Amino acid sequence: MLAKIARSRRKKTFKKAIADCEKAAGPTSTELVFPQSAQANFYTFVSVHPEKVTPLLLRILNIVRNAPAHKDADIIMWSRNVGQSYQARAEYAQAEPYFKQAVDLAEKMDPNDWFPHELLTAADFYRAWDKYPEALILANHALAIREKELGTSSDVDKKLDVTVCLDNLGQTDLASGNPREAETLYKRALTITEKNAGPNSKESADLRAQYELLPKQK
Repeated sequence: MLAKIARSRRKKTFKKAIADCEKAAGPTSTELVFPQSAQANFYTFVSVHPEKVTPLLLRILNIVRNAPAHKDADIIMWSRNVGQSYQARAEYAQAEPYFKQAVDLAEKMDPNDWFPHELLTAADFYRAWDKYPEALILANHALAIREKELGTSSDVDKKLDVTVCLDNLGQTDLASGNPREAETLYKRALTITEKNAGPNSKESADLRAQYELLPKQK
């Protein structure tokens, strides 16, 4: 009962904060982003009303997109958040345009770093939607970018970026019923990670755990 009362009070606090901010700064002010984001987090993690999250995120996206000094990075982030909110409710068709928008903007803004990150996020989305060919295309694109960026560099972070792509591809191959291909990818990722992060690192341990869960090939 006390927890329910506390949630009700927090809900009223968020609504008042948004109303006060809207009155002071106007309904399209970027000042509204923070209180609306806080309310969205409340509905996501505390009150657990996912159907109330998406309208808040859509309003935030509209605000940042139309802001006089808007930033592509903000539009990418909030587009992705909207997509993930639809995805959380298995409304995949509604989510897809927002993931595509995040990918397209990231390619224009930062093709060598942010773009592959958004490609992998979209690959995760398509895998959740059971659209494995689309997921593989995106993750392979991200891998090609990371490998090109790596080149002959000895940068450990860049090498680990490659393993993130391999892990993503392995997850999709496994989900789509191709454990042999997944095993090859995880072996490569584990070899790179153990060599560069160390065999006792968290990254190596996580990959090793995933590899050991793979169906054993005869």
